[in-house]
Amino acid sequence: MPTARGAGENVTVASYSPRKGDYLKKADTPPEGEVA
Repeated sequence: MPTARGAGENVTVASYSPRKGDYLKKADTPPEGEVA
């Protein structure tokens, strides 16, 4: 899952993560973090 499409799969992994919010944001946004 190298593409953003894998975000759905990551959601499950981040589900048990305390920073799932950060995970979702990172997967939904580019590595540059252009999420004003």
